[in-house]
Amino acid sequence: MTEFFDFVDLRERFVSATDFSAFWEYFLDTYADKSAFMKMGGPAETAQVEVLVAFIAGKIHGRIVEPESMRLAKIPQAGIVHGACMIDGCITCILYFESIEKGLIVSSKTDGKTAFARFAWKFDRTNAMSPVDTSGGSSGLPN
Repeated sequence: MTEFFDFVDLRERFVSATDFSAFWEYFLDTYADKSAFMKMGGPAETAQVEVLVAFIAGKIHGRIVEPESMRLAKIPQAGIVHGACMIDGCITCILYFESIEKGLIVSSKTDGKTAFARFAWKFDRTNAMSPVDTSGGSSGLPN
């Protein structure tokens, strides 16, 4: 039996989310925890995403950080890029919606807490980076 994933609903839940922890739990339970979802798509380019994650995770951790072991998958039919990397031995995940040029970074921290950062980012196909905004709601970023 083929599983159905409603990516429009996922995007709408993301756009309207005010509680990123609840949204992330929904994403993990409904999508990421399913083998059919994890098999969709293929490898995605990581260079720009590594810079983005390093910038936002640096804000979260309060210092310069370097993502390690970045793994990304792109699901073209859904317009989604998702994946994870390690920072200081802690997992950092990303979920990006190409159609709205927005996403979420979820970063565990060495103190056991989890930080969430919603961001807007325009991926320039020429490999130039164009950060748009890293604010929006309760991001978990320090002031």
